[in-house]
Amino acid sequence: MLFTIKDGGYSIIHIDNYDVPEYSFESNTYYKLDGRKLYYDGPLNDYQQVSNNEIENALTKSIVPKSVLESIEWYGLTSSYIETKAVTRAARVTQTISGILPNYSYNPDGRCGAVAASMWLRYYNNYYDTRYVPSDLETSDGKKLIIYMTDLIPLHAIPGTVLSGLREHLDEQGLNGADISMDNPSMALVASYVTSDKPFILGVRGHAELGDHYVTGYGYESADGSNYAIVNDGHGESGVRINMNSSGMQQMIG
Repeated sequence: MLFTIKDGGYSIIHIDNYDVPEYSFESNTYYKLDGRKLYYDGPLNDYQQVSNNEIENALTKSIVPKSVLESIEWYGLTSSYIETKAVTRAARVTQTISGILPNYSYNPDGRCGAVAASMWLRYYNNYYDTRYVPSDLETSDGKKLIIYMTDLIPLHAIPGTVLSGLREHLDEQGLNGADISMDNPSMALVASYVTSDKPFILGVRGHAELGDHYVTGYGYESADGSNYAIVNDGHGESGVRINMNSSGMQQMIG
């Protein structure tokens, strides 16, 4: 069930067990509540019906056959219609890194791995070492850096290629690419990055039609006994909370 929040944001709640796989208190640009059916297939995999046979991904705006929903399973359920209501906020505990993580959105063709890596690199460049990003690639929108990183991290990347692309770039810049690693996602690992003032890259499982998606995290939140990573989604939205207990979590890089 999709809830829109009165003072901004949204929350998605599993109506069988009341888990909350995803929410944001900062914006709600994914959903156009115009009477069309909405479908949910896990974190950042939200769809809106555009015809009897087609659905549109709310994040990427890619249009795919509705039939792809039939074989996807998240949170123990097949895809389901989302109803809408209005709610108020619940109490929560939040911690974020001390600096400001860039929020890039240039992703015309499935280069989310390069976008996530570019936000990660620019943070380290701004707060740790200016060798992370060559000066000729520094722009406010990150576009030059993203285009450059797309040569190292291919479109529709898998976790291993995001890691290898980052390592290659760091080695070229005279930094030690071996210092970054890829691990299974966990709340303990998220907390260790955040308390060390370090962003992280999180892989979210997609499917055969659209591939996986990569986001850059900068905080965590605990609410009602559940733990969430706070991320920039790679399409210009910040403050998106993703439940770390979701089966859709792939790998973490940092």
